[in-house]
Amino acid sequence: MYKFFIYLFFFLCCSSLSAQDRQKVYYNTKDAFANPEIVYNLDLSGQDVIVLSDSIGLLKNLIHLDLSLNKINTLPKSIGDLKYLRILNLTTNALLNFPVEILRCSALEELYLGNNRIESLPKNIDILKDLVILSAYNNQLYTIPSSIENLDALIELDLNQNNIRIFPKAIAKLDKLEVLNISNNRMKYIHKSIQLPVTLTVLNLEDNFFTSFPQLFSCVELMDLELSGNNISTIPREINQLKELQYLNLSRNNLSSLNSNIYLLKKLNNLDLSYNHISKFDRIDNLKQIKEVNLANNEIVEMPQLGQLYFLESVDLSNNLIKKCSFSNNNLQALTYIDLSNNLIEEFPKELTEVRNLKTLNLEHNKIELLPKNLLNLLHLEVFNCSFNKLIATNVTIELPISLKELNFAENKLISLNFDLSALKSLKILYLHNNLIKQLPEQLNFISDLEQFTIKGNPLEDVEKKRLKSRFPKIETDF
Repeated sequence: MYKFFIYLFFFLCCSSLSAQDRQKVYYNTKDAFANPEIVYNLDLSGQDVIVLSDSIGLLKNLIHLDLSLNKINTLPKSIGDLKYLRILNLTTNALLNFPVEILRCSALEELYLGNNRIESLPKNIDILKDLVILSAYNNQLYTIPSSIENLDALIELDLNQNNIRIFPKAIAKLDKLEVLNISNNRMKYIHKSIQLPVTLTVLNLEDNFFTSFPQLFSCVELMDLELSGNNISTIPREINQLKELQYLNLSRNNLSSLNSNIYLLKKLNNLDLSYNHISKFDRIDNLKQIKEVNLANNEIVEMPQLGQLYFLESVDLSNNLIKKCSFSNNNLQALTYIDLSNNLIEEFPKELTEVRNLKTLNLEHNKIELLPKNLLNLLHLEVFNCSFNKLIATNVTIELPISLKELNFAENKLISLNFDLSALKSLKILYLHNNLIKQLPEQLNFISDLEQFTIKGNPLEDVEKKRLKSRFPKIETDF
């Protein structure tokens, strides 16, 4: 029995040492080559390596090799002796050709070749049958070899920023593919005979030359779809077949209207339609799970009804043609960010004061003259921008939320500040430049943590300028 415990103790010690060896990372070849049989992880990234030592083949048990951020243009043949190598990172080097030596690394699961100048992948790349991730972004690839269809284990494929003009048919045969990034290429369409893998959950086709919405409705598991920066003018009615879709980006296209079936995407929580020509967006209240909406830089005239979107956190309607805002039937308890800048709004939307969790409110470049008295209701407001409007001072003192950190009333018509500043202990930034202010209230003295303050372009009296310089000596105030 005694001998049994001795053997057990010895076995556990050996197992513990082996586990530690497998986790240890070596950062130079000198230490690694000193005990080559126990080196499993070698990180030579960012060390200006030009030539990798042929002795790399001595590291027979190497699992993870990071050679990224170097100046390597070829690899030694001996790298093919690394039969247990699973992860090889060659991102950001000087490779002009695919290093065929690595085709002998039969256990390779993750291969990172991004940010080189490789012009083609080898026709026999399917030798790497265990490959799960292949990243070849920002190279000079024009085509993809058909043999890639035999990479049965491939889950993630990144071909972003290449010169691919025709969508590779072979991709359709990758039955386990979940993530495909083929953005920033030169494709105009996906041939109708090509059915993308049903396993896809993330598809990025942004910044290509698509003129119509690609046929991808077989991707019933798709959750993330990027199509921004194309020239798509219509959304097909089949869009509602993408029932699992959570993120949809169609910004920077040529859309002037939306197919109503887009409102049937019940799981959608992030929608970006910015930089299009959309004039109407009136059924957004059907998207009950929506969290973020970006409709900036369109031609929207009428404010969408947002009141029943309980999960909405952020909405951007900047650079549109909205004249009147309404936040009626307000249940926007999750909303923290609103951007209505660069519109034609003449009246401050009073219902906004009921959006109690709002943190950022941007109303710059509108035509607002008066603010409501009860801004104090916005208990969590941190950033309030009402610059480039037509604000005028009144006899009514407006109480501001004490949570404010940034307040911008620049480029208005204020002759005085009818705002209670005394409680703004957290205010860091105050912009008041280019108004008609002659004197600032004494309450400004209570703001002790101010870091940025502008008052240029106001007809301040000399006495007032002196007082301000004395009060804020550390802030460069340009009068």
